[in-house]
Amino acid sequence: MSTEMQQRFGLKRRLSCPRGMHAFLSLLLSVACGQLLAQSSATQAPSSMQGTSRPPAASESRKAKHHVATHHHALHAAKAAPAPNPPPEPVPMPMPPVPPAPVYPIPPGLQPSVAATVTFVDNQLTIDAKNASLVQILQEVTRLTGMKVTGLNSDTRVYGKYGPEPVSNAMRELLNGGPYYFIIIGGDEHHPPTELEFTSSN
Repeated sequence: MSTEMQQRFGLKRRLSCPRGMHAFLSLLLSVACGQLLAQSSATQAPSSMQGTSRPPAASESRKAKHHVATHHHALHAAKAAPAPNPPPEPVPMPMPPVPPAPVYPIPPGLQPSVAATVTFVDNQLTIDAKNASLVQILQEVTRLTGMKVTGLNSDTRVYGKYGPEPVSNAMRELLNGGPYYFIIIGGDEHHPPTELEFTSSN
């Protein structure tokens, strides 16, 4: 038994003690030593348990490193993945072609007049008119036959072919059905009239 243990329990070995007392003291010391050893084992047990708990800590460290590596790999994959293509822009529908504006024929009265062909041969008058002016026709008849024209205060367009026939007949065919009232003075089948007079409706 060590000196420390003897001092802890206040025990001192006496050589002069009887044999029975000596045996009793030895028993007490043995019990005390057993208790000290039990306490020492109990004190060392947590440290040994702590020593055995280190592998789980290492395991946790490996798990944390694996989690960090997985997260880093996911970030790297997200960065490396190409960005999705934007949706295509809608293509505008082509506008239907605008139909051309309809072309309406210009009324003959608004078109330039075309001079009529007037001939007088053997007392036969022939008029060939295609959108011709009545004034222009009568001027040609006056020039060719000497017939005087009076009272005409408006013009009109003439279409058609008249004659060959005497002047009086040709004038009636030309003017009948038109907007004019007229009187033919003189003339017969062999002579042209002397005058063509236009009058009002009254």
